[in-house]
Amino acid sequence: MSAWKEDAEQATKTGKPRFDYYIAKTLRIATVIIGIILAIQFFGKLHHSHNTESTGTQQPHRTPPTDPAKKYWIHNKTRKTHNYTCQYYLNCDGRYSSTGSGDNCLICGGEIEEE
Repeated sequence: MSAWKEDAEQATKTGKPRFDYYIAKTLRIATVIIGIILAIQFFGKLHHSHNTESTGTQQPHRTPPTDPAKKYWIHNKTRKTHNYTCQYYLNCDGRYSSTGSGDNCLICGGEIEEE
């Protein structure tokens, strides 16, 4: 016989409900409910992370300058200069400039020296 049936039979024999029987039953039900809630949260976060990665964050589209003299992009926060060959050119928060800021990008070299 299982422990659950023995506890139930003993509770009915004596006429007094066994406290540990009801505690164990309640804990078992609570464990199942908590497990279901955690599974829902986990799969919800798992699904949400795939959606954000697939869509990605896109930078706002910026049009190239109409003035050909403005060939540098100065990042507003870091004040680094990026030229047209850099991955950050038009892809970070910044502004156009005809001269560099003095702090050149380590990837593209910043200001292009005129020959």
